[in-house]
Order: sequence, then C-alpha cells, then structure tokens
Amino acid sequence: MFGYKVFYKGLKDSFGNEHTLGKKYKLDEEVKWSQNGFHFCKNLEDTFRYFDAINSKVQIADVSGAGDIITVNDEYYGYYDMYVCSNIKINNFLKREEIINYLYKLLEYDIINRDRIIRFLSGYKLNDYEINKVLSLIKI
Repeated sequence: MFGYKVFYKGLKDSFGNEHTLGKKYKLDEEVKWSQNGFHFCKNLEDTFRYFDAINSKVQIADVSGAGDIITVNDEYYGYYDMYVCSNIKINNFLKREEIINYLYKLLEYDIINRDRIIRFLSGYKLNDYEINKVLSLIKI
C-alpha cells in the first residue's frame, strides 16, 4: 500500500526512531494505532496533522506499507485513510517542487474537497511565488 510519511531532522519519526532511505522495516509485535507500528497516510496533507511542517524542518517520504495493516479514519475531523502497518519501506524523499505540485493538482482536480486543500495550506509553509500560484488556481 502506497502512502506518505513525515520525518523530523535525522530521519526521526514522531516516536524518535531513526530511519534510512530505501530500507525495509519490520515489526514483530502486534500493530496498534498511535502505539506500535509504522504510521503513514494515503493523502500527503494528512501527514501535517502529526508534524509541524510550518515551524519545523521536516522531510516527507513516499512509503510502501505491508504486512498487518490497520486503517484509521477520524470522521469527526475529516481525516481518512490513515494507516499503521507491520512492514514499511521508505522509497523516496519528496522534493519541495513535488510537494507543491501535489497541492496544485488538488486545486486543479479536487477543488470541491476544500477540507483537503485547507489541511494542506494550514500545514505546509509556502513562499510568495507558491501563494500567488495557489491564488491564481482558486476559482472564486
């Protein structure tokens, strides 16, 4: 299963565990949301719920989750397709351009889903050029 995961400086996850690009990790214990396992999100903007990408330097990776996988949906806050799994591989780190292009695609093809766009904009720091491009894509 493909998704996104955010890391702090030193490739540390929110639990303080260090990771390596391209490496596969396996958990031999029971997978439990917010307690045990490798967490990731299907939608990039949902990763910002758990990491402060505005005030902290973070790296966003695309990952492959496998093995035992638990899906968590927080309908109250509108977050869907969040996962915790027993096996994960960190495939690639996204460049800033790729992250911003993800937002542009949301704006071009998914304008109806304002919540996803708002989650992205409230969780990721944009520069002036990027803000102006966003504004040009918003149909008001």
